[in-house]
Amino acid sequence: MAEIVGRLLRIPVDGKPITIMDLSGIPTEIADVVVSLICRLTFDFALCEEAHRYVPAIPEAGFAAAGRAVTRLAREGRKYGISLALITQLPSELSAQALSQCGTVFALRLGQYLDQRLMETALPEAARGMLASLPSLRTQEAIAFGEGVPLPMHLR
Repeated sequence: MAEIVGRLLRIPVDGKPITIMDLSGIPTEIADVVVSLICRLTFDFALCEEAHRYVPAIPEAGFAAAGRAVTRLAREGRKYGISLALITQLPSELSAQALSQCGTVFALRLGQYLDQRLMETALPEAARGMLASLPSLRTQEAIAFGEGVPLPMHLR
């Protein structure tokens, strides 16, 4: 599948980063299926799963067994030397129990109000001034705080 999707999307791009698929010659009743299939293959091929899919804030919205396992690992894994990285673009949709176990947080640009408020509750009092920069952080910039950094800091 990787080879097929790679050919469809011209990966590696070799200086041509845009792929145009002309489906105008395909009958309408088939075009829906073809577009659906191409989108699904592309999504599955390039997918980097995010934590909120497996450990959602609302348990009914995710995979129950995975949610229980990840939450247990987050809660109890440290005493066995296990580190866990929970990565998501939507921290407000992540389980509060799992998020509370994160010792170090790297917050990249967060434009959504609920995500910003969540970071406000997680940030130490002395670092609350950094919240204003969350919606305007540039690519490769983050705010880091917690056990892994000596002080809350703005990183590039």
